[in-house]
Amino acid sequence: MKPEEDQGVVDARLNVYGVTNLKVADLSIVPKNVGTVSTERGIVDMLSNLVLPEHVFNGAPHRREGCNDHR
Repeated sequence: MKPEEDQGVVDARLNVYGVTNLKVADLSIVPKNVGTVSTERGIVDMLSNLVLPEHVFNGAPHRREGCNDHR
C-alpha cells in the first residue's frame, strides 16, 4: 500500500484510488519480498473488519466466532 503519488493502487483502507466502492485484497498490495499465508490471512481479516461494519443487516452486529455458529 503506497500513496497514489508513489504509484500506489490502494489506500490504507484497501480502497482503489480513483474508483468509488471498490476495495482490493490480494498480495499485489504488499511489497514483493513479502508473501506468506499469514500475510494473506491478515489481508483478508483486515478487509472483513473494514467491509462488515458497512454491511450490517438490520442493525445486528456480525458474529466473528465462526460461520457455522448461528444462534
